[in-house]
Order: sequence, then C-alpha cells, then structure tokens
Amino acid sequence: MSKTIGLEPLKKFLRYSLYSGFVKNKKRPVSALIMAHPERAKSTETLKFEGLGILYMTDLTHYGLMEELKEMPVDQREALHHLVIPDLEKLRTRGKSVREELMSCFRDLTEEGLGRMHTGKINVNFSPPVVMGVIACTTPEDIGDRRSILRNVTFLSRFIPFTYDYSDQMKIDILNFVEKEDELTERKDLIIGKVTRVELPENLARELTPYATFLAHRIQKFASTKSVDGKDSLFGVRAKENLMTLLKSIALYNRNRTVEKEDLKELMHLHKHMNFNFREIDDRTFGGE
Repeated sequence: MSKTIGLEPLKKFLRYSLYSGFVKNKKRPVSALIMAHPERAKSTETLKFEGLGILYMTDLTHYGLMEELKEMPVDQREALHHLVIPDLEKLRTRGKSVREELMSCFRDLTEEGLGRMHTGKINVNFSPPVVMGVIACTTPEDIGDRRSILRNVTFLSRFIPFTYDYSDQMKIDILNFVEKEDELTERKDLIIGKVTRVELPENLARELTPYATFLAHRIQKFASTKSVDGKDSLFGVRAKENLMTLLKSIALYNRNRTVEKEDLKELMHLHKHMNFNFREIDDRTFGGE
C-alpha cells in the first residue's frame, strides 16, 4: 500500500501528461493545472516523476526561467518538453508585474515558444524556440475568486484542469498509514520514451468533441463573469487539441502507435476530474494499488 492511498487517477494523469512530450504529431505538449486543497499530496506526487526533458522549478519568475534556460547545454534545452511547478502558490507572494510577466511567458512557452528576447534584464536568443507544456499545482484558495490572475480565461484555456479531493475514509486511512515510517520511501517514476508518431482514427477523434465542448464551457464559466454563451466564448478548439494529444500519449505509453478504444476508455475515466468540481478521487475504476 502506498502512503498516498487512492491517488492512482492523479498519478496516471500526470504520467500521461508528461509522456505527451514524446508524441511527435502533436499541436503542443499537454499542459495541466492540478488543483486540490492542502495536504492532498499533489506536489508530493508531482515530484515523484523524473526524466530527460522535464524541468522542475519551485520559485519561478520570468527572468529566473530565462536564466535557467540560457545556462543549459543546447542539447539539453532542445530536449525539454515540460516545465513542472510543484507549488504555484508561491507566485501569490510576487508583485503584480512579476505575476503578469510570468503569465505572458506561459502563453508564449506553450504556443509559439520562447525565442528571441531583449529587455532591460533579459537577453536571450533561443533557436529553435523553446516550447514546453506546463504542469502546475495549486489550491482552490490560491486560484481565488475571479479577480485572481489565475482565473484568466486566456491562461486557463491552455491547460487541462484536474481537481480532486479525499473521501472521509481516505483521510482516516492516510492518517493511520503515516504511522508506518519505515514504509514512507517511494521510488521515482521515470518518464522515458522515444519521440514517435501516433495515429488517431477519425472516429475516435470525433468522440472527443462533446468532451472538448464541455471542458471549454467549464473553463469559461470558472474564469469569467461574462456569459458562457457569448459570441467570444470558448467553443473547444484548444481543448480538443489538448485531449487529442493526451489520448495519443495514453496510446504511446501503452506501446500503441495507433489509438485504440481502450485508450479512449482510460481517458474517459480521467475526464471525471477534468473540471473544477473537486470530486472525491476513486481508484476502483483503475484497480487500485
């Protein structure tokens, strides 16, 4: 039994999101925003993954990220596919301008990439531009109300949200298990793969459309005080691209070069948490640990 009892859905979502870096035919690597209340092991689980191409930063600024990338050997920088931030809450202590710069940086990083930039502090010229998915952990309290910079629809639409909570029984099980100090050491989960093209049959891609629409609607509603049915509302393009990449990543992790129906079923299990509802997490559909 693991000390993080019942977190297999979260582990799988993290694993597949990171593995999307190895999908050759993708629009972008999957970006994920993991949200749960304190003491829900989100940062602990995120830190268990390691592998070539994953960059961890715990105290993040735009300038700090640029300096970190600039100091890397070129081959190491070109292999990057994900930036992981185990505790996005630290951003709250930064000034407004620092936070806004970082949000803008995330938009560039996850789309066209970070290339040439010359400002008062930053002088970089990355060729090719650095493109990475962003995986960040935070709390409902940190993401706050609609005045929060993290509740911006332009920012959130780039992410697949994953929220969860513990059941009362899980809380009791975990409190009982932490007494067993000799069993608290867990091995790292290595993310190792080869960049590979994965085919997605048209009929399976089409099945993602309603889920992408629902996801876009949820993001719009969570982020904005405006009507979710307005002409400028999200209708799911980026959400579908992200779900398609995640589905290909599941297939690739399962050593399939063509997405199969079972891969789609796996994504549907995870989809139950791709919202802002903080549903109680349940291992039963995954067979537990």
